[in-house]
Amino acid sequence: MVFCTKQIEYKVKSYYWDLTRSQARASLVIFLNLIRVSPQLKAQFLLLFMFIYLIFLIKVSPYQRQQLNNIDQLSCKLVITSIFIIQMILLTDNLLFQQLLQNILIAINMSFLAILLLLIIQRPIPYDKNNLNILQKFQVFISKFIPNSIYQLTYQKQINLLRINYLWKIVQNSLRQVIGIEANLKNQKWYLQSKLAQQSQFKVRSPIINQGITNSSFKQAVEKHNLDKNLK
Repeated sequence: MVFCTKQIEYKVKSYYWDLTRSQARASLVIFLNLIRVSPQLKAQFLLLFMFIYLIFLIKVSPYQRQQLNNIDQLSCKLVITSIFIIQMILLTDNLLFQQLLQNILIAINMSFLAILLLLIIQRPIPYDKNNLNILQKFQVFISKFIPNSIYQLTYQKQINLLRINYLWKIVQNSLRQVIGIEANLKNQKWYLQSKLAQQSQFKVRSPIINQGITNSSFKQAVEKHNLDKNLK
């Protein structure tokens, strides 16, 4: 039911899924080969079985990676659509309509095979678009037409590391600017504090100086008075 080219990892609670799916396949093959009914009835039974499987698949989602769940669901829907189209081809007598249905059947199956092929050849691509080769450019182009839930580009780890280093350099430069601003603020604060300290010291020394000048003037006046008195 699922066409997965990568390592399948189930959830812890869905450890039974692989065994259950294999047993269901074997039982379905044995049942369809043993019962003797018309091919249309067999196709209808197969459609019913696939619908039940799709419902359980959507409800359980057994794979750890959601991409694998989406691929399995897509393959199940493809089988249901293909069976329905084949039934329509067998029931109609219009040759043009039959040809149209056949083309649709071939197109949808080839599209799914192409997606699987892309998943097989998928490799991590450089983060810088200038370093892409032809295959990588094709991957980028085709990814625009496929949902990310089915096909998603992966980038090289070393390019991601370079981007991390680039972002870290930006952070370092920002930290340096912040540290420089804080240092300037501290220098300005220290300058203002030292200036205020100098002004306070000047205010304390000014009365002392004025008092010294007053005392010296008084002494000079007394000495002059004594000198004039002696002369007389």
